[in-house]
Amino acid sequence: MVPRPMSQRPPIQRDSDRLGAAGRSATLLPAEAAPDPAPADVLQVVTAGELEVRGTLGYGGTSRVFLAHQRSLERDVAVKVLRPDARDRGVSLVTEARLTSRVEHPNVVPVYNLGLDTDGHPLLVMKNIQGASWLDLLSEPTHPLWHELAPHTTAADRLLLNLEILTFVCNAVIAAHKRGIIHRDIKPSNVMVAGPGEVYLVDWGIAFDRAAPPPPLLPSPDVPADSKPFVGTPGFMPPEMLAADTAAIDERSDVFMLGATLHYVLVGKARNVMPTGHDVAAASAALAQLAPFDYPPEVPDELALTANRACARDPRERFQSVAELRRALRQYLRHHESWALLDKGKERVDRLQLLLSAGLDPQASDALLASGIGPLIGEARAILGAALEIWPENVQAHAQLRRIEQHEADLQRELARIALVRERADGLARDMDLRTSASTRRKIFITLVAYSLTLGLAFVLLRATHGEDTGGLRAVAFSIVSTCCFTTVFFLARRQIFRNRVNRTIVGLMMSIVLFNLFHRIMAYYEHIDPRVTLTIDSLAVAMLASIAALVVTPRMWLVTAVALVCVLVSALAPATAQFLYAVSAFSMVFAAYRMWGRDDA
Repeated sequence: MVPRPMSQRPPIQRDSDRLGAAGRSATLLPAEAAPDPAPADVLQVVTAGELEVRGTLGYGGTSRVFLAHQRSLERDVAVKVLRPDARDRGVSLVTEARLTSRVEHPNVVPVYNLGLDTDGHPLLVMKNIQGASWLDLLSEPTHPLWHELAPHTTAADRLLLNLEILTFVCNAVIAAHKRGIIHRDIKPSNVMVAGPGEVYLVDWGIAFDRAAPPPPLLPSPDVPADSKPFVGTPGFMPPEMLAADTAAIDERSDVFMLGATLHYVLVGKARNVMPTGHDVAAASAALAQLAPFDYPPEVPDELALTANRACARDPRERFQSVAELRRALRQYLRHHESWALLDKGKERVDRLQLLLSAGLDPQASDALLASGIGPLIGEARAILGAALEIWPENVQAHAQLRRIEQHEADLQRELARIALVRERADGLARDMDLRTSASTRRKIFITLVAYSLTLGLAFVLLRATHGEDTGGLRAVAFSIVSTCCFTTVFFLARRQIFRNRVNRTIVGLMMSIVLFNLFHRIMAYYEHIDPRVTLTIDSLAVAMLASIAALVVTPRMWLVTAVALVCVLVSALAPATAQFLYAVSAFSMVFAAYRMWGRDDA
């Protein structure tokens, strides 16, 4: 099953009475063992005054733990002693001390000394852990130690910290199992946390060595005589611990209690719902109903499966070693890290999708596109790749990578569209760029202005020497010469002047005027139309072509249109001025064209 990402979980309502009846230890005691094997032969009496008791650190069903100051080494230590009734019932501090010392692991409290007090009773001197029990941390979300462990944490972060604490506990239990020692009382209250990485599994009072199992057990005085007692904490113990025979108890029993501890971390309650009292029959009936727990939706699926497998009623269905359970916890932590990276990668993929759905700006530069989308894709790929490196089977990360591939295909199509739009825009800009061939165009305009002035002067001289052109033949001849002159000039400059659309338009407009004048005057000559009327119509043609230029090329040609129309109107009212006014309209057309199109070079 693919685990779902861990969400912000609501505060867990934890048992207010520190695990309640199901959480209290009911300790089985050796029945026929001596209080401690030959203590006078084995242990030395602690020198009087060596330990100065300064307070009580805690107490359990069989012992009390005091805070003491060791004068010789000038340090505070924890001193564990048995309660008087426990001494009478044969509880062995020597056994506990020896088993604890054999484990010798960073997550097990170091034993400094084992001796006798001045009354001859055993005492155990251990490291004083300056911290808090894990149960206190789980019960108090505002405990000051949380700030030291990880300040500014969320509920999800707290769960990760608790899982790390549990892996440290697993480390201690694995070390004990390597030496054949079973703890038998793993629960949050038996775990001390002193700081980051400083986690200790404590209270090895009912632990035993599988190579030398303890003798049959004897109940404590508060257990009814007609009830069979059991050892351990009911809310966390596996069913096999109800049996008097320790042969049924093995490493998988500790696996169950670690799973029950994980359960408490997840929901804040003990795994087993047990009846009040210490009767084996009642507890057996309760544990017979043990079934997989239905965890609430806010608990990650992967952790729910891990907890239920560890707490299976049948030991064969559990993790077969604590190492397997620890591997599952570490795997979840890796998966969670992968999920966290997945969230970051998905956020970038969503941003990429948003950018692409909005459409790219065709006017944006390539550098802007590269600085925006390119790095976003690169970041998303790198983050998702890191998520898959941690957890190659992260299905969601693979899905996000497929989204990136799809978005990249969309991006390529969008970039191709933008390239086409840009190409068309650039082509249009080149076609309408008046700077193209401006130098050649300027020379042409100067030539044509000079030609027009020369032609006008010749027309005036001929009129002065030969009179009016009443038939229009002189106008036809001038039009033929003008057409040949314009055609020759444009042909010679064709490579430069025809490079873009605006130049071709200008040439087309000018040649349209020339050709219109030629054909119009030829028709007027054969139809015997008064040349003054012909010239008036020519001025009208200039006005029409100028208006077309104003619509197609530049609105500034409207001025030429206005001048030409005035010339037409005056020519109609005063036909004698038609020749002069046509020259004015034609010259205004050429001069305006030069002013607008013949000055700036490319």
